[in-house]
Amino acid sequence: MNVVKNYGTSQFHDDLKTLYQHAGLGENKPPVVFLFDDTQIVIETFLEDINNILSTGEVIYIHTHLYTHTNTKVYLTHTCIHTAHFI
Repeated sequence: MNVVKNYGTSQFHDDLKTLYQHAGLGENKPPVVFLFDDTQIVIETFLEDINNILSTGEVIYIHTHLYTHTNTKVYLTHTCIHTAHFI
């Protein structure tokens, strides 16, 4: 995440969505670290989003936007079902 002068909520949500996609289900995914310090908090809602990540594991805006695409819903459903069979 690279916070620049005009970095706002939509850019933050896009970066979080990318982070979730890199850390998501799949074979041979490398470990992902989310490192965020106090100098990157340029808008107070960033803290609310991070709190949601820590308490529930999700950010509502990101999942609402991500799940609006039917292909994404189908892919995630099949991936979760397939993964559940191996657990």
